[in-house]
Amino acid sequence: TGVHIRRGDKGPKSRTVSTNDFLHAAACESDRIFARKKLPIVFVMTDSPEAARQTRAWAAKRPHMRLVMQMPKATWHVHGQALAIAGRSFSHEVRHNETEGLLVDLVFLARSTIIISLCTSQLARLANSIGHIAGRLEKAVAMDSKEIPARDPWKYGTDEGWQQPNADPAYCGGQTT
Repeated sequence: TGVHIRRGDKGPKSRTVSTNDFLHAAACESDRIFARKKLPIVFVMTDSPEAARQTRAWAAKRPHMRLVMQMPKATWHVHGQALAIAGRSFSHEVRHNETEGLLVDLVFLARSTIIISLCTSQLARLANSIGHIAGRLEKAVAMDSKEIPARDPWKYGTDEGWQQPNADPAYCGGQTT
């Protein structure tokens, strides 16, 4: 399961979905995988140090799954347009490492069988399309599901098939994060 918790340059729109909501959706999916007698691996990429902290605490309470997560980024302290401006002050090596890290994150997300993200995230949409084309992606959960009709479904060459998160408490066996 790949989870993309985006906070930085999406501004207030990305903050309408709490980190707990993302983690609840990931818990539902990992519990379903565990029920099939498989070890769930949850990959989380985020641009928020607070979301990363919450994710690590959440994972510590879930010994039946494995968390894979990126290392803290040099750019986590700046967001949005300020990031583009601040990026100029970073050394070539830092910019190179940040770009490499983003590409590694994209590969992990694109290789996930389940993606949980905002459907308005271009990175998540690209990973979704790569996963569909490769025949790997089984499910894409849009945490901003009201935005599904507003996007161009063929932007990356395949209908991305975003779905709403399942709000039924029985879906997770009544469990919460």
